Amino acid sequence: MRQFCDAFNREDLSTLDELWTSPFAYVMNGETKEYAKYRDFVNFEKLRASGWAQTRFDDTQVLIQDSTSAVVNVKLVRLKINNTELASGNFTVVLTKQSDQWKIRLGINHSNLPVGR
Repeated sequence: MRQFCDAFNREDLSTLDELWTSPFAYVMNGETKEYAKYRDFVNFEKLRASGWAQTRFDDTQVLIQDSTSAVVNVKLVRLKINNTELASGNFTVVLTKQSDQWKIRLGINHSNLPVGR
């Protein structure tokens, strides 16, 4: 999850594509959509236009984990350029282990946090 947050803040699409499975699903506003790659989902230009400058994860909790999958909940905080909060809320991911690397298979945005869409 730290790798994801760091890559997101760097707007590193190649790393983000590697950290998410291909395809993956994302739930937001009560709607589930499938995306081939993370770069097909995120729009950093629109996210910056919303006031976003950085993201951080607070209060990370592993809810369930075994050798091949995990469910993790985090409090996700979107920050403005002056480090004040733009938005925050719960974000849950389902991870799968593929070739000894954890990848995000499903993201659930419980709080309609801005993603640039």
